[in-house]
Amino acid sequence: MDKLEEEIGKDARKLIVFGASGRTGQHFVRQALDSGYFITACARNLAAIDIEHQRLHKVYVDIHDMKSVEQAFQDTHDAVVLTLGIFHKTNETPLADGTENIIRAMKEKGLRRLLMLSSLGVGESRGQGNWVVALVTRFILPYVLRDKEVQETLVKQSDLDWTILRPPQLLGKDVARPYQIWQGSPTGKRIRWKVSTGDTARALLQLVQDEKSIGRAYQISY
Repeated sequence: MDKLEEEIGKDARKLIVFGASGRTGQHFVRQALDSGYFITACARNLAAIDIEHQRLHKVYVDIHDMKSVEQAFQDTHDAVVLTLGIFHKTNETPLADGTENIIRAMKEKGLRRLLMLSSLGVGESRGQGNWVVALVTRFILPYVLRDKEVQETLVKQSDLDWTILRPPQLLGKDVARPYQIWQGSPTGKRIRWKVSTGDTARALLQLVQDEKSIGRAYQISY
């Protein structure tokens, strides 16, 4: 990668992505590569990252093992992107615990930019959505959303340059449609309360270099 970096130029930006094997994570990696980024893609199941590219470096990482996380940061990076998703029905906080390790490693490396994929129903987006969102929030994802609440709190209190994106129901396709993105309360426009993984990745990628997004949390939906 060093030789390739010399050919392209030192100004080429480098991202490290945790959760790169997930649906949104893989879309993000592909789109970032298409946009000229160097990517360090981190996951426990590297075989699930069905992408090959000269600017892509795949690294096995267990986010609950601090040494494993530290090893992922051996190269220099411009920003960290979290597209983590762990479904569970316990009072434990695996997402938050892993994120805490990543934040610690970032601070050790002096890396400040952090972007995180969260979920509608967390933070000030709690209570937003239609009746379907309400049912899912109450009966299917209560433990996951509680975990994400702790995760968001860690990020917000980290003193890093963070940005959070909260999608609702994710459609597992790389569909490109006009979407809405907002802070706080929903806009007056009609909201479908669903969005594709592809468009979620696109929005997250656009936020990477948007300095105005630092310290802000957004909701996204069709």
